[in-house]
Amino acid sequence: MSGTVGAAAESTETVCGTEVELGSLVYQMCSDVVHVGETSYGTQPFMEARNRGISSVDLSLTLQHWDPAASGWATDSNGSRTLEAGSSTRYFGPPSFWPCGLNAQERGQATTTVGTGDWADVITPPAC
Repeated sequence: MSGTVGAAAESTETVCGTEVELGSLVYQMCSDVVHVGETSYGTQPFMEARNRGISSVDLSLTLQHWDPAASGWATDSNGSRTLEAGSSTRYFGPPSFWPCGLNAQERGQATTTVGTGDWADVITPPAC
């Protein structure tokens, strides 16, 4: 997989992007709209990761958001988890705030012993 993949929903509070596969690990980025104001709205990004394998997987995660002022990606959070066989987890990053009228662009990436996966993107349409 390559390129930016995103998903948007007009009437829901949670938006999720396309799943990315990395060996037995499957992950995707999602974002909850957590605040809507008169001039801005807030999102709470998280990565959902699932181990489809028969042994545990150690993974490192990176979550980023698009920073329009810098015209680039800003890292919000790095972390690590061990996922037992058949288990899943959610890894939450800090909330981001967006001006009304601007899409919220967030992404996440996982690394395991297999390698580094593609960026999983989520695009939340403006909530105001």
